[in-house]
Amino acid sequence: MKKHWLSITTGMAIASVVVGTVFANSPIKLIVDGNVIKTSSAPENIHNRVMVPVKSLGEIIGAKVTWDAGQQAVLIDTGKEEERLRIEQLEKALAPHSAKEAAESFITSYKTRNGALLHAILAPDIRDKRVAEEGGWVIGVSSPWVSSAAIQSEKQLNANTAEFLVNLQMATSEGSEGPWLLKVIVKKFDDQWLITDYGDATDSKE
Repeated sequence: MKKHWLSITTGMAIASVVVGTVFANSPIKLIVDGNVIKTSSAPENIHNRVMVPVKSLGEIIGAKVTWDAGQQAVLIDTGKEEERLRIEQLEKALAPHSAKEAAESFITSYKTRNGALLHAILAPDIRDKRVAEEGGWVIGVSSPWVSSAAIQSEKQLNANTAEFLVNLQMATSEGSEGPWLLKVIVKKFDDQWLITDYGDATDSKE
């Protein structure tokens, strides 16, 4: 069987792989996240380039590695395309089909600190930025938390846009932290209603 190698040169980082310092009389170690990894064939220093078996490296990063003799090519399937399609279908299923459903899903995302749900109900042009600002896939902080929440008011701005005031009751282990009022703007996109903006509305009046 042919050996297929991946060359790692100075300054190149691949999937958090760190190659130990090469000494002339010492075996080369492959260290991933602080752990020494054993490969099917030991890494080799060939003409000042460290060669690592690509199949072993692929397995380390969770990729499927195959050899295509017809193309004379090493095929690496990371599964990212399949994962992207799966997430896309999940987000499509979670997308609200009414303005009120969008506001209620927003409340649920905050109560459960679920950044994935929040991502699914935000408009595409803001979702990545806003979820990152919220702290990622686990949004907010552990304290204070949302003890209860409700839609305080709803206003139809036009046929395709609605404004909600959402009242979040905050609490800590010491007791109530009081309400937090958020203004949430929801807009219709084809058959979905997605949030285009939201923010503090403590001083807003109904």
